Amino acid sequence: MELKMPFRTASRVLVPAILLLVAPIVVVAQSPRSKCGPSRLAVFDSATLLDSVPGRDEVQKVFDQRALQARRELTQVADSLKYFVDQLARSDAQFTPAQREASMHLLRARELQFEDFILTTQTAVDASRQELKAPLRARITAAVERFALSAGCDVLLDRAAMPEAVIAGAAIDLTAGILAEMRRSGRP
Repeated sequence: MELKMPFRTASRVLVPAILLLVAPIVVVAQSPRSKCGPSRLAVFDSATLLDSVPGRDEVQKVFDQRALQARRELTQVADSLKYFVDQLARSDAQFTPAQREASMHLLRARELQFEDFILTTQTAVDASRQELKAPLRARITAAVERFALSAGCDVLLDRAAMPEAVIAGAAIDLTAGILAEMRRSGRP
């Protein structure tokens, strides 16, 4: 025997039944704990702090010099490869098929070297950026910890780490206070 209920009747019966089963769980999850007091939650934006931290301009100048040197080296290698390609193009008509094949293999080897040089240079530039920012990040972390402790915060969320997930009002944003603390404390 199959019992058929119209959708409206089924929803009128099933929804309250489900709510009766789930409601106690929701009430327990939302009831205050007797041993724990209220927690203070705050947010900050590490990207804003990193852009404004004292000493950042000096670090940026050093990084810009290193990046400029890397660009110069890449330009030299690229010009060398271009010169090689131009020379091959001029001499191509005089090559035998075996010489043409050998020159194409040589060209491909030079292209692979160039690609490897680009990757190595990019890795070195990224490592340099991280190396130069490490002291600034340590300074920011220390200032965030000091400020959060003095403000009595239990939980801190970084907006820069999760921009879509952290939506908070200005009342709990500690970024300006942390920046002021870093500026007051000067350089470590």
